[in-house]
Amino acid sequence: MFGLLHTHSLTFDGRDAEDGDAWSFRFHANAPLRWRAGQHGLLRLPGWAVKPFTLASAPEEASILIGTSLRSNSTYKQKLAALGEGDRVVLHGPLAHFTLDGAGADVVMLAQGIGITPFRSMLRHLALSGDPVSATLIHVGAGHAYRLDTEADATRAYYPCHAAQFHSTLAEVVRDHPQATYFIAGDGGFVKATATSLAKAGVERNHVRRDTYYGYTPAGSSVLGRQG
Repeated sequence: MFGLLHTHSLTFDGRDAEDGDAWSFRFHANAPLRWRAGQHGLLRLPGWAVKPFTLASAPEEASILIGTSLRSNSTYKQKLAALGEGDRVVLHGPLAHFTLDGAGADVVMLAQGIGITPFRSMLRHLALSGDPVSATLIHVGAGHAYRLDTEADATRAYYPCHAAQFHSTLAEVVRDHPQATYFIAGDGGFVKATATSLAKAGVERNHVRRDTYYGYTPAGSSVLGRQG
């Protein structure tokens, strides 16, 4: 709650197309900005339009990345896509506790579509900070945004395209990492179904952390069966 009281001026530097129907929007902070990998903020565009986004970059990186899809073509996304180099926006936050704090030395990251953004941040942070954490990633989707980064930074990484592939890979990973801390990020159906699968596999509830993307419909969701 108190994070909302913190506001930060950001300057837009440009955008880049990513795999999986995603775009990266690059900003730099006009004053020092501190956050923990995995946190999000509320991005306010000119005209007071506001939307929550995870910071896809690590705190150690110079650029601040916002990863999202423009497919909805909402009024907000149109304004975001129309940003020009040098335009200023405001970030409220950072917020939330979907971070590596207290997770231990073995973590498993389960992402659907654009739900990869907190894990891109966490994995970059681990790589740049040198923290001795074993990180396994499973990123399911019709495409895989940030794959070059996450594949390089994760200890092990898997990129299934269908629900069946995701669940078979997950079963193998759970067998190998029964005591890991599990992070789940994606739409509501994916998060709920994956948490249920982990519970059935014997993963303790206090070893599971969730980040639900409300209102998000991933590209290829019909192929993924809303489970991955």
